[in-house]
Amino acid sequence: MIYTGGIIILTGPSGAGKSSLTQEIFKEFNDVHFSISCTTRQPREGEIDGVHYHFISQEQFLQKIQQGHFVEYAQVHQNFYGTTKQEIEQNIAMGKLLLLDIDVQGELNIKKLYPHCSCSIFITTQTQAELRKRLQKRSSNTLEDKEEINRRLAHAYDEMMCIERFDYLIINDDFQEAKQRLVTIIHAFKNRTKHYNIQEFTKKWIDS
Repeated sequence: MIYTGGIIILTGPSGAGKSSLTQEIFKEFNDVHFSISCTTRQPREGEIDGVHYHFISQEQFLQKIQQGHFVEYAQVHQNFYGTTKQEIEQNIAMGKLLLLDIDVQGELNIKKLYPHCSCSIFITTQTQAELRKRLQKRSSNTLEDKEEINRRLAHAYDEMMCIERFDYLIINDDFQEAKQRLVTIIHAFKNRTKHYNIQEFTKKWIDS
């Protein structure tokens, strides 16, 4: 196989627009595949088990941790999320480009394990006030929702402190512009020589 696959990591605060940008990427590229993570949170409206996430119980998740199945996992907003070794390595072996939507700790773990075939992109808003506005827009304005928004903003602050270690930064203040920047980064990433079996490619070129 000439093309060896790779990992595209998207990270950023909740409400920054990662999910919307991800959907646009799948429209733009037919060779980018979403890495299906395991999670203990409940499915949201329209989400399908095995398509958006593997929805499992907390007991099952903790068992997978003990058995060493995860390359990265984290507890975010009282729920667990994790990516399995099998999910990553099977897809890379097939020459696929995997897109992961994970937190900053997960990004660090993936980059350590797969430094030569991964690229990390941090997506955020122009200001904290804009992020709060987006989170408020999708809430039902209950006391519980207000507390959740404050938790997410506190978590966003911690995430923002890690931006420097990412390969790219996209400020999503204009969605179309942010989309184009993400598309450009992925095009460049796909064509890195590290994603090719250069010896095999060169031999085929010489013999052709």
